Amino acid sequence: MNQTPVTALETDRRAYHVFSAGHGIEPDRLDRLYARNRHVSHVGYRDITPEDLPGELQDWLLYPGSLTRRLQRAFPGTFEVKVLRQEWDIPTSWESRFLGTAPRRIANIREVLLICNNQPRVYARSVLPWSSLNGENRNLLSLGSKPLGEFLFTRANVKRECIEVSRLPVADLHPCLEQHYARNTQVWGRHSRFRLNSKPLSVYEAFLPDRV
Repeated sequence: MNQTPVTALETDRRAYHVFSAGHGIEPDRLDRLYARNRHVSHVGYRDITPEDLPGELQDWLLYPGSLTRRLQRAFPGTFEVKVLRQEWDIPTSWESRFLGTAPRRIANIREVLLICNNQPRVYARSVLPWSSLNGENRNLLSLGSKPLGEFLFTRANVKRECIEVSRLPVADLHPCLEQHYARNTQVWGRHSRFRLNSKPLSVYEAFLPDRV
């Protein structure tokens, strides 16, 4: 098994663009942000060693099962999915490439916070291409406040194809987080591509620190 981390510059830039270009950040600011975060990397199970990740998040970032269930086990008590938005929109160009879909094709984009005992623990952004939402997959449009992971991991016909890991400023995730965290707060996240009934969808999950 190859354990050499991926370090190519262009690969790093693609991994960073998906989490920032979709929020109206100008290209020059994006370049400045990237310059301050050169550790952003595109990784898979065979491309990274545990030493490359923060010790306290290693298991979380590469965990292959349901993150929802693991959160509920790690933080017993109340669990809530707060939907920040779910609407039809155009994915970023990087997300389209990651999914293998044509550019500028409409998708259902859902952004949520996973909250344990009133503390936001994870920010998640899912991209559900229009072309993936037929048959049983259309149930993804009516999740409401139910966690996406709970739906996916109860299906026998779902497969996670890859995980990519990156680190970026929390302010680049969603505007609602800026009031709770300092703008220079860095967070680790993972981007997963799934196949549900052979159709692609992506889920990005960022692990949030305790509120300041």
